[in-house]
Amino acid sequence: MVDVAASPDSDLILPVVLPPLLFAVTQRTTVTEFRRHLAAVAWLAIGLTLATAAVVAVVAHACRLSWTTAAILGAVVSPPDPVAGSLWFTSVGTELVLAVVVGC
Repeated sequence: MVDVAASPDSDLILPVVLPPLLFAVTQRTTVTEFRRHLAAVAWLAIGLTLATAAVVAVVAHACRLSWTTAAILGAVVSPPDPVAGSLWFTSVGTELVLAVVVGC
């Protein structure tokens, strides 16, 4: 059983926990590196997000959801998570250039 009194307030997660994590990620990327890889970053940020939303919508529709509901589900689950990507790249020890291209 989960003790409700011990769980963190969900209203504090976004404004308190997320900004320091995102700030730490941005400190490792220079403007020059970002500009050099802008096309790849744009493709990954926009193109793959739209592709993920579309694939999720098609799969959800195949599971008998309406197209509207499936599209909303795809839009909700498709945005990238830079913090998760950053933690993964750090743990694996990937080259900095690849982390910059992916946006971590």
